[in-house]
Amino acid sequence: MSNKVKEIAIIPNLTKDSDFFATNKIAELAHANGVSAIIDVEHADKVKYAKGASFEQLKNAQMIIVLGGDGTLLSAVHRFSDTNASFLGINYGNLGFLTEIEKDMTDSFIQILNGDYGISEHLTINININGETYTALNDATLHRDAVSSMIKFSVAVGGEHLYSSSADGIIVSTPTGSTAYSLSAGGPIVDPTIDAVILSLICPHDLNSRSVIVPKGKEIMLTVTSAVGNSAVNFDGRIAVNVKTGDVLRINTGKKIKLVRVSDSFFYKRLKQKLF
Repeated sequence: MSNKVKEIAIIPNLTKDSDFFATNKIAELAHANGVSAIIDVEHADKVKYAKGASFEQLKNAQMIIVLGGDGTLLSAVHRFSDTNASFLGINYGNLGFLTEIEKDMTDSFIQILNGDYGISEHLTINININGETYTALNDATLHRDAVSSMIKFSVAVGGEHLYSSSADGIIVSTPTGSTAYSLSAGGPIVDPTIDAVILSLICPHDLNSRSVIVPKGKEIMLTVTSAVGNSAVNFDGRIAVNVKTGDVLRINTGKKIKLVRVSDSFFYKRLKQKLF
């Protein structure tokens, strides 16, 4: 367990908390428990117990509180990608594999503020394409154009050719993302604390395709051998970059993101609640 929280940065949800009721509740609970709260300057006048802060100040807070679902938390992770802060997701969405507590779990939030929590470190992947590097917490997906034929590509791991494929695409997933798009494509469920990367084909023209789990430290190289139209690679379902024949994606494991947890068995409890 960790020490008592001294400062939190609150990332409001302008869609699900447009009146700032939940944001004010979080700031009020923090104030009542001796914890300083900061929020972006633009919204500071709407939250009584939170001070306005710059991006750098938000990034350097001890803990970043995100209101919303998994998508909102992913957005915050991308926005504060180089922070050393821990992220706490308070679920106002649906699935909630990344978020830790539900919106009505006041006691759990107070428990966290008083230092009774753990940290789960989640691997990210860095994807270099045409000299630009992108980061994903869940997955990077190479996929065909919506109206074109299949995309063709080859896969190499650690410098060794693994296979070539014609498919709708391929998902390169972290264990955190193994319960997201990768799962829908038939990929395995992997404990998010394991350091590995999962390769899962999307609708391959092959009767014997299987997912492959690659250990941390081995570079994965995807070479696009045939792509037409608006074929692209997508990062966590938020950023898309078009690809063309001959493009090469080099994928390596990146830094770890720290997520706040109140239970060591969080993943398996959530797995049972949401999928079984």
